[in-house]
Amino acid sequence: MAKKNFTENAVTPFYKAVEAEVTQEAQPAQDEYEARNTQGKAGMKATRINMAFSDSNYEFIDTMAHAHKMTITKYVNHLIEEERKRSADKYEQAKAFMNSL
Repeated sequence: MAKKNFTENAVTPFYKAVEAEVTQEAQPAQDEYEARNTQGKAGMKATRINMAFSDSNYEFIDTMAHAHKMTITKYVNHLIEEERKRSADKYEQAKAFMNSL
C-alpha cells in the first residue's frame, strides 16, 4: 500500500487557500506602500511639507520610529493613518463643511 503524504494531501490546499486570501487582502496596502517608496522616480513624487517639532516630540517620534524599525516619515504616516481611521466620520463632516463654503 502506498504511503500517503499528509502534507501534500491535506495541508497544502489549506495553505494555498489562506495564502490566496492574505495576498488578496494585502494587495491594496502593498500597492500604496510601493507607490510611497518610488518618490525618486519621475512622476511619482511624494507630497512634502516642512514641519517643526518640540525637542520632546522629536525625541519621541525618533525613538518610536526606531523601536518600530521604521523611518521617521513612515512612523508619522502610520500615526496619521491610524488617526484617519479613528476619525473617519469627523473627517467626512469637515470635508463636507469646507466644500459647502
